[in-house]
Amino acid sequence: CDWSSDVCSSDLLATLEEGLDAQPGRLALAQATALVALLEGQAERAEFAARFGRLHRASDPHLAYFLAVALYRSRKTREAEEVVAEARGRAPQAPLLALAAAVVALGQGRILTCWRLLGLAEGPERANYASRAAATLRRMIHRWAAGGLVGAGLVGTGVVLVTAGQPLLGGALSAAGLAVMVAAGAWMRRNEAVLRGGQPRHGMPRLVSLELLPRDRELERHH
Repeated sequence: CDWSSDVCSSDLLATLEEGLDAQPGRLALAQATALVALLEGQAERAEFAARFGRLHRASDPHLAYFLAVALYRSRKTREAEEVVAEARGRAPQAPLLALAAAVVALGQGRILTCWRLLGLAEGPERANYASRAAATLRRMIHRWAAGGLVGAGLVGTGVVLVTAGQPLLGGALSAAGLAVMVAAGAWMRRNEAVLRGGQPRHGMPRLVSLELLPRDRELERHH
């Protein structure tokens, strides 16, 4: 496998799964197996690896994060929410868990909650993966909000003009404003679908990266 890219072979994933089966208590193996499965788009295998690892290391925030992402990708949003809530109870300051909670909230349409949680994940330093991913998602939400505000402004102006006796111009502006708001909503839904699917796209995080790979020398025996 070329660790300089996010493309890992299925042979590596199978090898990691074999290693995890042989050493179920090895935290780094559970983390790596779940991560590689997510990078390959294998949400169900990632879910299994993360759950298996949590049988031995229930408090590990990385395993909780990988499990939440796997559930989110499988559209098990309620289960993902429960996993994140339990994990944040154990590690409330973990940026990865705040990012996971934000993503789940976005999938549920709770945009304001998502924005607040992304702020917690981003933090003041913006040096780690969770911070950068959160910053990217906040920019996406900011663009959506800007479009919504423009649309609302046009609708409001149109209503004023209709009230002032200019129904044609007012109606046109109101219609344009509604179109902008609908387009902004559709744009947000498309981006959330890309985020959930994990497809590579410029300006959108995949939610997983080799940067999250565990640094365990003993893991090298299983590559």
